[in-house]
Amino acid sequence: MHKKILIGLFKEAEREGLIFRKALISSGRRLRTDDKTEYINFSTTSYLGLEFDCRCIKAVETAMYETGIFFYSSPIFLRSPYQVCLEKKIADVVNYPDISLFSSVTLLNMGVLPAITPDYGCVVVDEFVHQSVYDGLAVARCKRIKRYRNCDPQHLEYILKRNNEINKPPLVITDGVFSMSGNIAPLETIAEHVLKRNGLLYVDDSHGFGVLGEKGEGLAQRCSRTPCKTIYVGSMNKALAAPVCFVAGAKEDVQNIRWNAHTAVFSGSVSVPMIAGAIKGLEISTGLEGKKLRAKLNENRVRLSNGLKSFGFGQIHAGCGIVSIELNDIEIFKSVCKRMHAHKIAFNPLTFPAVPQGKYLIRFSISALHTKQDVEHVLMAVKGMNG
Repeated sequence: MHKKILIGLFKEAEREGLIFRKALISSGRRLRTDDKTEYINFSTTSYLGLEFDCRCIKAVETAMYETGIFFYSSPIFLRSPYQVCLEKKIADVVNYPDISLFSSVTLLNMGVLPAITPDYGCVVVDEFVHQSVYDGLAVARCKRIKRYRNCDPQHLEYILKRNNEINKPPLVITDGVFSMSGNIAPLETIAEHVLKRNGLLYVDDSHGFGVLGEKGEGLAQRCSRTPCKTIYVGSMNKALAAPVCFVAGAKEDVQNIRWNAHTAVFSGSVSVPMIAGAIKGLEISTGLEGKKLRAKLNENRVRLSNGLKSFGFGQIHAGCGIVSIELNDIEIFKSVCKRMHAHKIAFNPLTFPAVPQGKYLIRFSISALHTKQDVEHVLMAVKGMNG
């Protein structure tokens, strides 16, 4: 979309009072605005609520005194012991041979996809993949990009049949957990269609890692067990409160990425103190405490989604740490947004281009730190409205 149109949409949303800016985080699940008004925070993805965990903070502080604020070097030349340690720990959790770290999923996708696409023919993506996937494909200058309907393996098979190339296998890209709805991709069925053509399945599981699985491994175990070749992308900033992301795959694939992903090669390493925080967060997530935090997160998600469904209000999507209300009427959407603000609830109001034209989404990001009272406060605000 043209940037002037996008800026216009944001300005219109601000004028309508649908979004507010310049909020300051005052504690894990509270936001304080410039005028000191406090909101219950359902707008930021901190699924396990570790950003204020004293152990993570202590780990960051200790590493900072050891290495300084930033350890600047291209990762192909220097890797700190912290980075090596985290890569090994992640590899053990996700069951992949090799790992490479990045500072954000956007930089990861914009570096990894140009590095791997030359070996593949047609690129087929789920229609609702994250925008950074499209950005990465644009950097890669992919000429043949096809879309299949969200979480629809049959439509994927149809697209693959119509775009089969003799000399090059396809590259299929999907989110693991979709950020707008929380829906989970049917990876096993998708993998079967990819395997038929000896292709590669690329899974961006930013919203699943740390949230799904016995040890918070996300969809990585399912991914690595699929019969086709896979690359798995995970993020630690959604559940583990650390600005660290990673790509996992076979050794030869990750080695190719290390040398050819320009957003890593021509950039600095991930901040060592943040890596130290990620190591501590991963230790918590994979232990008994992590299991309890995921259970609390799930309890909060189920309570909110069931409550919203009982009101007969809009179409409710719920999965992992996401609950969203899908609406078709912009006036109802505006009314809900204003009601949320009136009840001092921070959330994500989403319109085109984040969602398809004619659709409007009220998205709540759930945390293990939310209390029963926090969830009931949202339900009280919505009660009586009907989409």
